Amino acid sequence: MKIEKMVVPFDVKNVEEDDEHYFYFEGYASTFGNLDCYRDTVMPGAFKESIKLFNEGKKRIKVLWHHKLDEPIGVPVFLKEDKKGLFVRAKLPKADTFVSKRVIPQLKVGSVDQMSIGYELQDYTAVKGKAGEDGYYELNKINLMEFSPVSIPADTYAVITSLKSLDDFDTLDERTLEKSFREGIKLSRQNAKKLISYIKQAKQRDAEEANRRDADTTIEEEIMIYNLKQKLIKALNGGTNA
Repeated sequence: MKIEKMVVPFDVKNVEEDDEHYFYFEGYASTFGNLDCYRDTVMPGAFKESIKLFNEGKKRIKVLWHHKLDEPIGVPVFLKEDKKGLFVRAKLPKADTFVSKRVIPQLKVGSVDQMSIGYELQDYTAVKGKAGEDGYYELNKINLMEFSPVSIPADTYAVITSLKSLDDFDTLDERTLEKSFREGIKLSRQNAKKLISYIKQAKQRDAEEANRRDADTTIEEEIMIYNLKQKLIKALNGGTNA
């Protein structure tokens, strides 16, 4: 499962102490209709299933500190989609000294002023752009895993850092590959698409050639192919010696 992240501004004025046990904060963890730098836009209804399962007690969603799995700070008590986006309310235990001594002061002073969601993308639509314009992606269904108050966003999307073989390209959709190339080796959107097209063509030529030639391959040929693959993999993962 590939967990992605998306960041939106976060109004943290509403930090409350409703009782002796918890702090509460609320705000929008995601907003609809805004095109981000990766040309993604979250569509109304994207969180509908996650909210339904949460309300039925069939899904647990965490509140983390800067997406750190080992630093949970609380749990949501309310999730709702409205015209603006995904509105959330969360409670944080006062008995947690990290929350009371670190998290709440930073929320109140405004050094942590953005919200970021961690999610699994389950359905999207690729929309073609008008003449001379790039297209974009509509995110139609999101499996919400967690949301986090953050100060400065980390990478918006996780980079593929464990690519072991060119065969892995067969298991990844074009959208994931494009974003990974843009993050990992800083390609433009146009060049990322060109690289994906080149790789697909190369794999097709390899398959056709394999069908034409004898199954026997010399050791020298195998070594050459292996070295070429390793150079490409290193380049895709940010290497400099490709």
